[in-house]
Amino acid sequence: TSFSDRVEIAHADNEGGTFKATGTDGSTATQITYEDTNGGTGGVLQFDHDNNSFSFETAGSERMRIDSSGRVGIGTTSPGSYASSADDLVVYNSGSAGITIRSGSSNDGSIYFNDTDDGNQRGIIRYVHGDDALAFHTPAGESMRIDSSGRVGIGTSSPSYTTHINSTGATSLGVTTSSSSSEPQILLEDTAANDYFALQKDGRELTFKPQGAEGARIDG
Repeated sequence: TSFSDRVEIAHADNEGGTFKATGTDGSTATQITYEDTNGGTGGVLQFDHDNNSFSFETAGSERMRIDSSGRVGIGTTSPGSYASSADDLVVYNSGSAGITIRSGSSNDGSIYFNDTDDGNQRGIIRYVHGDDALAFHTPAGESMRIDSSGRVGIGTSSPSYTTHINSTGATSLGVTTSSSSSEPQILLEDTAANDYFALQKDGRELTFKPQGAEGARIDG
């Protein structure tokens, strides 16, 4: 039989071939080492029988690990040491760390959130490269968008103002506080001119305060 590869594993009844590397629980790890012609180690695929984890090494350093619970750590050997609600995939770097999703210049890059085994996603964070906009979806559809100018649209995908709220029914903006000693307010400020105007609730009354001093009041 002639083989096109250095090593070929075949099974006569088409059930697939098997390559087995056996170790003992509690012993040193079983590994496959990739070396160059000078004997230098280029990479290592290793199974640690002591903690039932797979690790992947390049240039003599571990780069990724899959632990016994299936958690994946990139740049960390202990993904399970992080918050249990967010440790399925951990990316670590001693400096800045990040994950990049690259899409076509006229396509979208998305993160989907689902709770069933189908395409009925419950939420999406989507970057629309064609519009240079960041969109947030809920089951009702797109709920909020930040456009290329930094304008925020809630209920609209084309905001006309810095914050644009739109609804097919009644539209409202709520400003609340849970403190019994403070009252909620809306502040309109011009930082360049160092002046501001405050619209503040005072009990059951509404006060108007240019530069912080009350100028008018509507009683209850």
